[in-house]
Parts: sequence; C-alpha cells; structure tokens
Amino acid sequence: MTAVYRILDIYTQTLMCIVALIVCQVVRSDLTTEYVAGGEVVQQRINPYGKDLRLILREPPMKQAASVLHKDLVQELWLEQKLDQFHVTNNKTWLMRYLRNDRYFQPHGPIFIFVGGEWEISPAYLLTGHMHDIARQHNGMLYYVEHRYYGKSWPSDDASAENLKYLSARQFLADLAHFIRHLKRNEDELFNSKVILTGASYSGSLVAWFAKLYPELMDAGWASSAPLVAKLDFFEYMHQVGKVILQRGGSECSELLERGLNGIAALLESSKASQLLSALRICKNFEPKSQLDRAAFFNGLGNYFATFAQLYDDQIAAQICAPLITTTNEDDLTGFMEFLRRIFWSEFAKQAHTDDWCIDLSYEGMKSIFTDLTDQLSGTRPWFYQCCHEFGWFTTTANNSRHNKYPAAIRQVTVAGRHEATTPQPHSFGRQVPLNYFQQLCDDAFDPSADAATYSGIDISTSVQQTNSHFGGLTAAAALQRVIFTHGQLDPWRAVSLQRGKNVINIADYSHTADLDSIDFGDSVEMNVAKLKVAAFLRSVLR
Repeated sequence: MTAVYRILDIYTQTLMCIVALIVCQVVRSDLTTEYVAGGEVVQQRINPYGKDLRLILREPPMKQAASVLHKDLVQELWLEQKLDQFHVTNNKTWLMRYLRNDRYFQPHGPIFIFVGGEWEISPAYLLTGHMHDIARQHNGMLYYVEHRYYGKSWPSDDASAENLKYLSARQFLADLAHFIRHLKRNEDELFNSKVILTGASYSGSLVAWFAKLYPELMDAGWASSAPLVAKLDFFEYMHQVGKVILQRGGSECSELLERGLNGIAALLESSKASQLLSALRICKNFEPKSQLDRAAFFNGLGNYFATFAQLYDDQIAAQICAPLITTTNEDDLTGFMEFLRRIFWSEFAKQAHTDDWCIDLSYEGMKSIFTDLTDQLSGTRPWFYQCCHEFGWFTTTANNSRHNKYPAAIRQVTVAGRHEATTPQPHSFGRQVPLNYFQQLCDDAFDPSADAATYSGIDISTSVQQTNSHFGGLTAAAALQRVIFTHGQLDPWRAVSLQRGKNVINIADYSHTADLDSIDFGDSVEMNVAKLKVAAFLRSVLR
C-alpha cells in the first residue's frame, strides 16, 4: 500500500472543487481524501479491501528467494501477438512480454515454459524452484510467458470493458501456441526440442487446457493446484477456509470466530449497529441495513481469512487465533470487535492521516477496487472480468438461491456438459455473502449502460457452462496422459480440482501451490516424495 500521500496545492484543490461545485475527491490507491471549497480536508476514507485481493492474485510465493546476483541471467523479451487470435480480418497486434534463462541450455535440449497467470511475472521462477532444478538437470531452456492484460503485457491503454473483451483463457492459450511455434520456427537449436509446461493455480489450469487444445505443441505438463471446473456458486471455497482455520488454529479459535462473525451479523441488523460502526471507525457511507454493504463487509473479512488459508496457513495460529483468543471470550462481542479493529487498523497504524479519518467498508468501497480502469498492476479488475465472463468462482457464504439471479445454476458443477449435484456444507463467516452480491458487482464493474456494445447484462451462468463445455472439466482433465496434477489437501480450491487419478498427487498438510519450491529437507517426507514423482514423470517424457 502507498505509504505517503501528498496533499495537492491549495490552488489546484480550489480549482478542482469549483469544477465539482461543492465536493471533490482525490484518490490515492486505497485512500480517498474529500475536500470542500477552499481546500479544507473533510475526511480521509481508507479502503482496506484491496490489500488481500492483491495478495491472493500475486505471483505464487516461494520460500526460497531467487539470488539477486543471478538476476542478470534472465532476459526480458517481447513477442508480437494478434489482438484477436480467432478473427483473420482483425490485424491489430500488441507485444507480449516473456522472460528467458539460457544458462543451462545445450543445443536441442528441452524447452521449459512456466505459464503466467493473473499476475506480473518476475525472474524468480527461472532462477529457483523445482521446475528450474529439473530444467538444469536436463540442460533445458527456461521461459516464463506473461498472460495478456496482466503485468506489463497490456494490449491496450486501459482496462475498459471494450478493451477487456479480448481477455480470455482461450485467447491466451492461442498466444502461448503462437509463442511455441515462433520458437520452433526461428530458433534452429530448438526445432526438435521437447516442450514442458508448468503452471500453478489458474496458470496450472491453462497447462491442462493447453494439453487438450494443442497436444501437438507440448510433450508434458505439470499443473499445481489447478482449478479445472468453472463454478458459479463456489461456496466450497470458504467452507474449506473454515476447515483450514480449524485444523491449524484449533476448535477454540474456530468456534470463537464463528460466534463472533454471527454476532457481528446480528448486530448489523439490530438497532445497535452504530456501536459497531463507531468501534471500527467505519465511514458514514456504510448502511447497516443494506444487503450489499453487509455482503461487502463480510466478503472483505472472508478475503482476509482466505489469504491465510491459501498462502500462509502456517501462520494462522499466531496471526489469527492467538489475538482472537486473547481479545475474545464466549460472551464478549466487544472483544471480538477489538479483534476486528486490529485487522482493519494494522495496515494503517504506521501511516500519517488527518485526525478525521474512517475505514470505507461499504459496497461502494469494494466496487471501487474493480472499477479502476487505470490500474494495470494489481490484476484485480482483469481477473474479476474473467470471473464474470468465464469462470464464476464466486466465494459465497449465504448459499441461498431465493435471492439469486440464476438459481438453477446454484450447487451445480458442470463437467463436460454434465451437471453433478453437490451437497451444501455448513458455512461460517456470517452467512452474509450471497451469489447476487457478486452478480451485482459484475454488472456495476462492467456497466452495460456505459459500454452497451460489449456488455449487455451477461448471463454468467451460461458463460460458466460454456467454459466447462469448451475445456471439458474434470472428465477431460482425467483423460490427459501427459499432465501430472499436484494438490495440497488443505487447498481451498480442491473442490473444483482433479483429486483422483493415475497422474494425481495429493499432499497432506499443505495448501495452495506449496510444492513449487526446490526439494527441501525441511519439508515433509510426503512433500518431497511428491516432488520426486513430478521429476520422475517429466524425466520419463524427456528420455
């Protein structure tokens, strides 16, 4: 988050306020400053929602840091790509960014490509990690390809709905196919090289889908923590987050959290809601009786806990449960509010603000994260566009079809055109985040009235079904003989992943993309055995 915020020149402020008649707003990342005529600061609104979303969407972290001394081994290169890979008459092009490390390469050695996902790529995966180590053993050439509309690979100047219509998994897979063909055509020493793809999370999905659509262009793949089924109402995600907190933090922590969140939900619907707003210093634009405001509040809290369950599960006991147990007891809702205050205030305690500041936990605050057309760094708007147009994966907690726009699609998993009913599981986290909240966010983020040519009330349910029909869901993934799938058994994404099969490895006591690091004797035996199996699988292809 931005640590320094500069107040604009008084004359500039006054001019802006005249243009805006009475009130003007200056937005600095997660800080909105309101002024009145004359430049007087009225209030600073702090938006905490973006931080956890940025953490979840960033490049999968590795424990082993890449050596700064070796970063000069990685080249940054660019390849011209068609803007629309599926229309011959559209000749517009753009430049796709990719990285290369040829340190270990010997002529006709294999090509190892780490597939980019919803993040900005960095040299790290070409300098360390399990794929890097396997490439070194086989004298391979290492590449890292950036996904269109993420990082520095932007075909357009902004993220308007008109521009984002060229963002999809299918378009990127065609980019990747062109990239591989380009290497084979233009690099004599790579003409006969075998191609190995590696991906994690969404980019792991892309590895599996590439194997289905372009089998002639790859020889083998490794997909870590790959979701393979698009699903509108992904209630299982937060249910698994709750299970991870229970396993890592214990029953006392889990029960206190559930009681506390249910108590907060009840308080927001009562006449004493102002008690919570005052205690947490919530901005006055938050309306306790608004379903959307309550949903945004609990969705934001859910993202906070999900960040730990997905990325930092080993820190749950210390960072969540210890302070929760310290501040809360069975009948002390005030103690739980103190716990929430620590969550929302911790990031901003070191920053200088005016005396009159508040935390914007409203739906409008959440919406602002997804409506910034100029944000080309965090990936939040492009990723949400893909969720609204391809995948769903909306992490609900209400599981209530009565208020939903697409009730027929709820609690269904589409696999190659077939619907399999799943059993609803108990939820915690306040049960305040229904499916229609995400549907409203999609409508507001990609406003049909502002951009009717490209967005006209898209039927998300139909888009999800089309995604599964095109890529084949679990059925198609299970039929892939040249892709190995790995999963941590704590991973919140497992419910939409391939969990059984000949080439599937489940790793106990680990969460999302935890197997990308080099083999480490500090890891469990089961983790290192899984990595050895991945290496053996790829070695069998490279013989």
